[in-house]
Amino acid sequence: MTKFLNFVTVFLVISIQLQFIGVFASTCDPKVFTPTSVPLKPIATELPAGGNITVGGTVTITDGCTFTVTRFSYYSASPLTYWYGSNYTNEGEYAWAVVDAVVSQFVEAPLVIYKLKSNTSFTDFSVLKLISDQDKIVIAIANLRAAPASAGKNENGGKSGDVNSSIGSSNGTSGYRLKNLGIFEGLSIGFITIFVVAFSL
Repeated sequence: MTKFLNFVTVFLVISIQLQFIGVFASTCDPKVFTPTSVPLKPIATELPAGGNITVGGTVTITDGCTFTVTRFSYYSASPLTYWYGSNYTNEGEYAWAVVDAVVSQFVEAPLVIYKLKSNTSFTDFSVLKLISDQDKIVIAIANLRAAPASAGKNENGGKSGDVNSSIGSSNGTSGYRLKNLGIFEGLSIGFITIFVVAFSL
């Protein structure tokens, strides 16, 4: 009975690890989506080092892998701005990059189209965030659906708070979101766990 319970424990641990590294990560399906159109809400109006930020538009989910920003207006001195996904509206809550393409510093367009990363779907996140990788600030958010409650609120604009500890790299190679680990790193963790548990029997 003890060996059976140990086996179940190992199985559960490995399954969770595989899920985090993306083996079971969701993949977007163009045909599966909930039509959504919400305003892009400005959060920061000024960069930490100075310089005004102007941002506005409407975010629309057009299929399971694509969203558009209509009447998109964005002006900022921050050169590395990306779209991130999160399940919280707070600036301090963790977010991860969901689009590979960088957002241009100066945008004034009736329509801009963005494609999600291949291992991402709209079911993974409820809040879309425009984040400056360089300045580590949340510039704007779009609430795609109701987000879970979280301690503390910080959505009133002005200078954005420091979110160094809460956002991962735009290329998915850093940050503490385990889903961004490579497959070999994840499997290594799994095998190490098996050996540790096996020798502890």
